[in-house]
Amino acid sequence: MHARSVALTSRALARSLGVLHDWSAAPWLAFDRDLASMAAAQWIARHVARSSVVLRTSHYASLLAGAAAGMGVVLLPTPYARVRELVEVRHDATLAASAASWPVDDLWLVGHQSQRELPRVAAVWQVLTETLGVVRETEPRRTGRGRGEARVSGGVRGGSGSSRARP
Repeated sequence: MHARSVALTSRALARSLGVLHDWSAAPWLAFDRDLASMAAAQWIARHVARSSVVLRTSHYASLLAGAAAGMGVVLLPTPYARVRELVEVRHDATLAASAASWPVDDLWLVGHQSQRELPRVAAVWQVLTETLGVVRETEPRRTGRGRGEARVSGGVRGGSGSSRARP
């Protein structure tokens, strides 16, 4: 699955921020130095003042939890919006060009083929593909709107003893 990253946060923080005119006007949650080579980290370094970054971590779950708690805005692939009930931050036309440069990532679900058919693995696989695959790649839920159209894909068997799903 190719998934575009977007600026995500809690519904409450998105409402209080209103429409952004400057990326640095919002508090940001960002990847730490060890993940500075990631496209999302590079975008934040180019477009957000260092003083606006309120949390740096290398842990996805911490970024998601912070965004869900209203601590700040995080730049992550759109499927993550559904995992934590996040919404996209609204921005005005002056920020459209920089928003258009948000990175696009490949999301993969990988497991060993010998484990794939085990009921516990198959159950987790199904939940993950449904959770991450039901969100439209370019449209997270926006403040005040419903969910995007659903698109679900199942797992695909790969070679070399592994199973992969590209939702």
